[in-house]
Amino acid sequence: METTLQMILFYIVLPLVGVALMVFAFVFGKRLCQRPVDFGLTKLGFKLTGDAFTFLVLLGFVMAMAGGYLNYQQYETKVAGLESKLELANAELSTVSNILDGFRAYAVRFHLCFPEEDSVDVEDITVQAYIAKGDGQSQLYDPETMIGFSDDLWVKIDNLSHGDKLNIVAFDSGDKSWESSGVIEVPKSRLEMRRAR
Repeated sequence: METTLQMILFYIVLPLVGVALMVFAFVFGKRLCQRPVDFGLTKLGFKLTGDAFTFLVLLGFVMAMAGGYLNYQQYETKVAGLESKLELANAELSTVSNILDGFRAYAVRFHLCFPEEDSVDVEDITVQAYIAKGDGQSQLYDPETMIGFSDDLWVKIDNLSHGDKLNIVAFDSGDKSWESSGVIEVPKSRLEMRRAR
């Protein structure tokens, strides 16, 4: 209640009184020009001398501008408050986005890169994936395999979630096998294959 009363006083009443004083000074300008006004603080060595017209116009102008200045200061405070709220909202949005990323399902393609010293016929390769969701045990999954234009092997695995851990194993028709060089955490995509046996 007190804050609302102060706002009305400073932002509405003060400028209106200032404008009213200036209008009054212009309406009764001839009479007011004949009345001298001495205003001063003798202890501070400050003294104004002039007529009532000049004094009322100056006083009205200061009062009208004081309301505008106070309103501008209030505006600056509101802008600073809104900027801090915007920064907080952006931080919360980033947190929520990170949480939602944990629930997003990924379909990931892996390019299997075999060691250069092994001659690998990619059409003869069988691929298996072991996927551990969260802290659970690894489950066997038969992924979709694709052969690229330059006889490179790609593996596609669906329904992966952020943080899933997987291991890729490849076999040929002989006794050779390869496994991914370490456990992969989604969504990494390039796998270096090393010889297992």
